[in-house]
Amino acid sequence: MPDLSDLKILIIDDTEDLIRFHLRWMEKDNIQTFYSMNGQDGIDILRDNPKIDLVVLDMNLPDKSGDLVFGELRAINPDLPVIVYSGYSSRLNKLENESNIKILGKPFFLPALKDMIGELTGRK
Repeated sequence: MPDLSDLKILIIDDTEDLIRFHLRWMEKDNIQTFYSMNGQDGIDILRDNPKIDLVVLDMNLPDKSGDLVFGELRAINPDLPVIVYSGYSSRLNKLENESNIKILGKPFFLPALKDMIGELTGRK
C-alpha cells in the first residue's frame, strides 16, 4: 500500500455512508480530508483550498452532473488529479481520454482506490 499520509483530498459524493467510509479510512491514514455532498460546494471548497492534492468525484450528484463538476474543477486547476467513480459505466467513458484521471466503477475495493491515489499523487 502506498503511504498517503499528509495528502489533502476532497471527496465529492452525495451518499452519506460513502462519505463516512472515506472519512474513517482517510483519518487512519493521516490524510487531511475535505468533503461535499454536492457539486457546487465541492467546486467552492477547491477554490478556497487550492493546495488540495486530489479529488474523489462521484459522477451522480444532486445539483450538477459529475462531468460538469469535473470541467469546473479542471478550470480551477488544470493538472488536478481526479478519481471519478459511478455505478453507471457509460457515464465514465467520456472522461477516459482526460489526463491525470483514474476511473473506478462501483462497487470498488479500498486497496484499488488507495493504489489509484498513490499513482496519481506519486506516492506509489
